Parts: sequence; C-alpha cells; structure tokens
Amino acid sequence: MLVVHGCPVVVGGDLNVHVEDTSDIHGARLLDLFQSMDMIQHVTLPTHKEGGTLDLVATFSDLAIENLNVDPPNTVSDHSLITCNLPVRRTTAPTFTRRVRSWRSVDRAALRQVIIDSPLGSTVPPDTATADELFATYDCTLGYVEDRFAPERTVKSRLRPMSL
Repeated sequence: MLVVHGCPVVVGGDLNVHVEDTSDIHGARLLDLFQSMDMIQHVTLPTHKEGGTLDLVATFSDLAIENLNVDPPNTVSDHSLITCNLPVRRTTAPTFTRRVRSWRSVDRAALRQVIIDSPLGSTVPPDTATADELFATYDCTLGYVEDRFAPERTVKSRLRPMSL
C-alpha cells in the first residue's frame, strides 16, 4: 500500500473498536493499520461507561495535537466527549499576474455592426488576395475589434487548489 499525503489527516470518532485490549483482533488490526500509515492513536483513557477505549483521535506522527481532553463518560452519552487542539498550517496560494479581457460587458449589437462594417463583413474576398493577405486582414481587424470593445488589462490571481 502506498499513501502519499500532503495535508493533515485526522481519524476521529466513535470507532467502537477496543484498541486498549491487545487480545481484540479488530483493535490490534486497527492499530497495525495506523502504524503502517505512520499514524498515532492519541486517546489512552477509557472512553465508554463500561470501560474500553472506543473513541479515538489518530493523526500522522508529525502532527502534534495539544490539550487532548477526555471527559468522563455518562455525562451526556455513554461515551466520552474528546476535545483537542490541532495546529493550523495556513498557507497563502501564490499570486501571479495575467492579461484578461472583459468580454461579458461588451455590447454585442455594436460588436456585430463593427465586424459587418469591417473588411471581414465582405462575403467575397478579392480575387487577387493571397492566403497570407487574407489572414493579415483577419488578424488586424479582429485585433482592432478586441482592443476597442474589450481592452486587455492586467489582474492578479491566486492559484486555486484542484478539486477531485
């Protein structure tokens, strides 16, 4: 099994597995799984009114938790309330500048009319025009149109995390 992690992982809650009982096969297998993934199970006190550590907080070994508190069971539930503080690693996404055009605010009717009135509005290209000349006309005309209706501007952006 290969696990690649780049963010903190916390496994927590009422797992209903007796990790304190070394003879319990399910508890032993869960702790083996945690160990194989370089995780530590932090709760060491009984968390159920009839004994046993059934409620867990497990993290990768490099994530130090603080102020782990196991309230006595049977206050609100037959299980303990477990609280702890986890470190927050806040990172700021890098910024970069890019050039954009605001096409959404363009008057489409005016844009259409400018294109119709341009050399591109002719349905028949001149017989003597070469492909290079036609392309130059196309490029020049559209460059003029985009600069007139949606001039380029520079904006700062942040990279957004990719979602899976």
